[in-house]
Amino acid sequence: MKHTHMIAQLFLLALACRTTIAQTINVSDGQTLSEHNLLAGIFRGQSFTLESTTIFEIEGTGKIGPVGSDPSPTASPSGDEIYFNFNHSTVNIYSGATFDSDRRFGISLLENINLNMYHGSTIGDYIHAGQGVNMSMFGGTVGRSFRAMDGSSIEVFGGRFALGLDIYRGSTVSIHGGQIQQSLFLDHNTTLTIDGGEFSASLSTPYGSHTEIAGGIFQHSLSATGGSTEISNGLFRQRLSGFKNGRFTITGGKFEDDFVAYEQSHFRLFGGIYQGNIIANAGTTIDIIGQAFSIDGIGVAGLTPGEFLTITDRDISLDGILSDGSLFSFDLNSLMIDDSDFFDANSTVRIQINIPSPTPITALAITSLLTTRRKRR
Repeated sequence: MKHTHMIAQLFLLALACRTTIAQTINVSDGQTLSEHNLLAGIFRGQSFTLESTTIFEIEGTGKIGPVGSDPSPTASPSGDEIYFNFNHSTVNIYSGATFDSDRRFGISLLENINLNMYHGSTIGDYIHAGQGVNMSMFGGTVGRSFRAMDGSSIEVFGGRFALGLDIYRGSTVSIHGGQIQQSLFLDHNTTLTIDGGEFSASLSTPYGSHTEIAGGIFQHSLSATGGSTEISNGLFRQRLSGFKNGRFTITGGKFEDDFVAYEQSHFRLFGGIYQGNIIANAGTTIDIIGQAFSIDGIGVAGLTPGEFLTITDRDISLDGILSDGSLFSFDLNSLMIDDSDFFDANSTVRIQINIPSPTPITALAITSLLTTRRKRR
């Protein structure tokens, strides 16, 4: 009995210590891992199971797919979608290899996959990443109509979205590098973070969505249409616009074109370099947080840190130093003048002093600002 008990203990210990052995399936030059292979669990005589320890290595001119389909694709889900469930397997796409798609069979729909793209790899057109998709892109090219959907997570370090990137349904996308061309679309309830890359596509943040930008080069316009955008760095070559309660919070960055506030939008300026004009239409709010404020060269006294002072006067100049140390100079013109700032009489302009108080260095900067006002064009 004692001997039997010991054997049972050893058996249980062996079960506890047992580790699952990863399966690796290699797809090489001229080979295609089809949906039929994936469903059958066999490729070129090698058996496998779709599970988290299974790794598919797609190399050379090898291909995987197409998989899943939506026979009647529309802008909204058709109800006929057939997602292919990889059951948390990993697919690595290397130089020369392709994750294939075939428009004749509708959109390819993926779920529960860890997908990694490397330099020289390709993802075909009309591929949608559904729930449980974790995609890391280190290089390569993604074709047209790629969509992140249903809470998927996409992280981009390099490569190129040649014909746009659409972000839907609670998905999260982080972009650290690479190129986004043609279009960049955000649906409601999505999150986009950017700290690098080059964007030749316009970007709008809608209701319920949030965009954070800490770097990158933006060749086209940005807007907040009910959503919120935070900017701490980056180069912005075209205008920023706020619509329908859209919110911008700006702590840094270089802005070469105008800011335009419409429809109860709200801009909060803590920092940044502004080379364009500020256009504040009726019903909008512009908050300026900094120190050493002056109106027509006369210092504004009596400010209390943390409390706003509303500037109701128009046809004056408002100068000072933003929280990041950048100088600013805005003309609160009450009439539209070409190539000039405009602040409607029914817009709200507020200033707030930050902590700490000006140092001798900033005081010197203020003197310079008052004697030579910055030309922003």
